[in-house]
Order: sequence, then C-alpha cells, then structure tokens
Amino acid sequence: SKTQQTLERHRLLHQVTAAAGQSITISDAIRIAVQTVHLAMPDEQVGFLTVDEEGTGMVLSYAGYSASDVSEFQIRSSESIYRSVIRTKQPVRNDDINANRTLTPLGLSDRSVLSNPVFFANKIYGVVNVESNNPGVFDESDQEIIMTLANNLASIIANIELVEQITRQVERQRQLYDITSKIRKSVDF
Repeated sequence: SKTQQTLERHRLLHQVTAAAGQSITISDAIRIAVQTVHLAMPDEQVGFLTVDEEGTGMVLSYAGYSASDVSEFQIRSSESIYRSVIRTKQPVRNDDINANRTLTPLGLSDRSVLSNPVFFANKIYGVVNVESNNPGVFDESDQEIIMTLANNLASIIANIELVEQITRQVERQRQLYDITSKIRKSVDF
C-alpha cells in the first residue's frame, strides 16, 4: 500500500541521515547517502552531481548508472537537468523525459527524474539525482523524501566543513604556539 511505502521511505530517510551524519569526510557522507538510497530503491539510479570552479559537471558518487552514462555526463552536462537545478536551486520532477525533452537526464535511457539541490546558507554543494527507466515512477511523497534528504545532507556537509575549518585553525594555533615557544627559548639564552 502507498502508506506502507511512504513509511518505508521515511525509515530510509532516517537511515541515510544517521549513516551520513557519522561520516568524517564529505565524500564519505555523499557516498553513504547515494548507496543507501540505491539500496532502498534498487530499480532506480541515484547520483550526487556537482560543478567545479570552471563549471565542469562532475559525478561525485553514483549507483545504478552504467559506466557509459557517467563517462558521457561531462559532454552532455550543459543541457542537463542537474545544471538547471543548480542554477535555480529548485527541485525538478519530470514524470516522462520523452514527453518533455527540454533537459536531459544523466542516464541515457531514463524516463522519470527527481533532482533536488543540496544547499545550505546559499552555498550549493550539488544535486541529489534519482532517475528511473520507467515513466511516472515518482510522486510528491518521493519528491518530499528526496528533498528532505538533500536538506539533511546539506546540513551534514556544512557541519563537516565547519569541523574541518576548526581543525585547520587549531593546527595553525598549535604551530604558532610552537614557533613562539622556540623564539622565547632562543631569547632566554
């Protein structure tokens, strides 16, 4: 039933958030989120996509896509759905790509797409992308779950960045302390 499926998706959301939240690195958090969503939705393709400083599209983690889909991604990224999501910071749900071909999905044979931005405090980290080979697979409940996952993942990434920043600051402070201690010792002699 639809209620049971929604409940299962909420459990998935909890599992993904709990697992990714224990990550030490951003790449681990993203990989865990993608893999866990794919385990819960094995018939679908799941990816985390982003853009580097030069505007080149990159797939940071994926599950269920063919290697050719991922390798061709950079070539097709300029007209991709994910590029629109990053630009507008708005989610996209397309129930039938063949009926609405304005933007291309990552998977060449995919028909249904859910694509949600992952951003925190106006900093865009990327896009959680879920695609299916069948039309009309995703509904509003799926979109809500993936949107909440994207928001949770953004918070996790922002927290990891903050911990990394504090760790670097502590290391710099330790180095300054060591240097000033050596200077004091050399002056005392």
